[in-house]
Amino acid sequence: MTKERNYDKLENAIKPFKPVLGKAVDTVLEQEISKYPIFVLHKQEMELGIPLKNEINTPNDWLVNLSTLEEFSTKQVIEASRITRFTKVYKNPQEFLCLFVLDEFGANFVFLPRS
Repeated sequence: MTKERNYDKLENAIKPFKPVLGKAVDTVLEQEISKYPIFVLHKQEMELGIPLKNEINTPNDWLVNLSTLEEFSTKQVIEASRITRFTKVYKNPQEFLCLFVLDEFGANFVFLPRS
């Protein structure tokens, strides 16, 4: 399966949960936890972000955690020297969901429209 087809499948799997993900982003922004919420999509348990198990049960065994740029920096997922560059490419969280996808192709950031 190509990387693009995998992301199409992922987008279709996430589609029903976009309202829940959007509410999670709004909460992070309203409570001023971070200006950069990031959803971690993965297939194995990991210690990055807060699991959204009860809210989201995606097909294909995807697990969803909610994290932030600050946690990515603290845990050195994003090197300190790359944070400024990341904030420049980060899309408006009121319009896009930022996903950090861990799959057989590696780890990639993907931005999906919220609507």
